Amino acid sequence: MDEIDLTTAQSYRLNMIESIQDKIELEQEKRTALIEKYNKGCIVVDAVQHVLVIGMIGFGATSLGAIGSVIGIPLAIAMDIGAVTAGILSIASSRMGKYVRTKKNKHTQIRTLAEAKLSTLSDHISRAIEDDVISEGEYTLILT
Repeated sequence: MDEIDLTTAQSYRLNMIESIQDKIELEQEKRTALIEKYNKGCIVVDAVQHVLVIGMIGFGATSLGAIGSVIGIPLAIAMDIGAVTAGILSIASSRMGKYVRTKKNKHTQIRTLAEAKLSTLSDHISRAIEDDVISEGEYTLILT
């Protein structure tokens, strides 16, 4: 009877360990996909930021050039309004970039933790399987 209980406990522990490994690997894959998504977002926000800065420079230079003529004053005012608008959008873009980078860093840290936990789990499993029996102590160590 003890032989059956030991085999049942052993198979239960192995199934639980495999389940935990699968969950951690799934979490790792999920975080990798999120990191790629946020990385693309960072690239887009940076590109928008660069375009807005170039727009501010262009609007400012055109405004200075147009202010020299009498007819160009309405054009200069329009260019100044465009430069101010681009500046405001640049500030908003900067804040969005900070938000996206923060999210990317968070998911990177979670993925790193999942990788570390998976590595630790694999080490504990290797030690436990060396003697072909996963004891209660080894099982508790694997779960923590």
